[in-house]
Amino acid sequence: MAIEISPEAIRQKKAQREFLSPVYALLAGGVAFLVALLVVWLFAWAWTEKNKNDARDFGKQRDEIRAQRDPRVEQEVRDTVTRLEALDTLLQNHTDGEQVFIKLEKLIQPGTRVETLNVNIPEGAVDLHLEALDFVEAARQIAAFEDDPEVLELSAAVFKRDENNRVSFEAKLLFAKQIFLADIE
Repeated sequence: MAIEISPEAIRQKKAQREFLSPVYALLAGGVAFLVALLVVWLFAWAWTEKNKNDARDFGKQRDEIRAQRDPRVEQEVRDTVTRLEALDTLLQNHTDGEQVFIKLEKLIQPGTRVETLNVNIPEGAVDLHLEALDFVEAARQIAAFEDDPEVLELSAAVFKRDENNRVSFEAKLLFAKQIFLADIE
């Protein structure tokens, strides 16, 4: 490799050194940063303007839709929704004696029959006048009532034996409220 000392070679080396100096590098970096900042700002400005235009268009569409709506129809829809909610509440709290009869049918033992039945749905009470084959069957019937978790209270009284050794007695049952609700499915 040869060393050249001509004035032109020195000028070229001096020009290369000046361009690579830290001041020029810092200046070039600052300009690049400003250009990048300008590009980001332009992008943000354009995006903001696009969003403003979209919002303006959506506002116009909303106003057009509002102009087409009929307030009477909207009020009818609101009234219908209110009525449906009230109907749902009624259906959820609807009482039905069918479930009581199904429950009693399961609870009455084979050696016992129901002579009279009085159901008070608001109080959840059932008054029964029962006849059993004997005292053992009457005791089985009372035990069946006591063992059922939906029978909250039981009162049995007025045990009488007739000439055929059949035992008649009265039972008062207090059932849980869900037994009186209609089974809606």
